[in-house]
Amino acid sequence: MRIAVVLTANGRRGVEFAALLAQAANEAFLQRAKAGWWARFGRASPLLYESGIRYAREDRCSETEELRACSEERFVTIPELYRIGVGDCDDLAAAYAAEARILRGDRGARVHVIQWRSGHYHVVVRLGDGTLEDPSARLGMNKGADAKPAKADGCCGG
Repeated sequence: MRIAVVLTANGRRGVEFAALLAQAANEAFLQRAKAGWWARFGRASPLLYESGIRYAREDRCSETEELRACSEERFVTIPELYRIGVGDCDDLAAAYAAEARILRGDRGARVHVIQWRSGHYHVVVRLGDGTLEDPSARLGMNKGADAKPAKADGCCGG
């Protein structure tokens, strides 16, 4: 069963609210997950950077999904991310922030939204020590045939 939480996110604060909801859902999942859950999805590790998950831009205009508007931004949780094997900046950052908090004990880690001059947003992780970690960059953003400048990532509209 799939459950969708639908909300309107206006501006950077709205995007950050949605990313924090995804982070909280991921934290709840990791707190309750049974040992070895990642193997069910064919992944080698529960740790994002060791899982084989890669960055991919979200296809907002897929004709294969019913009732999906081109402007809809999807924030997927860890089980869906591990099932499909790819995620965009909001998916990867929410997963990594939850991992940092629950699996590595960094209680200060949280998603952080950057607004580009173009009006687009990019979601990263601010660790407890204040440093920024960009899971999208670590997992393939701006590499290969699908490469686009970070500003053009398209995350979260504009």
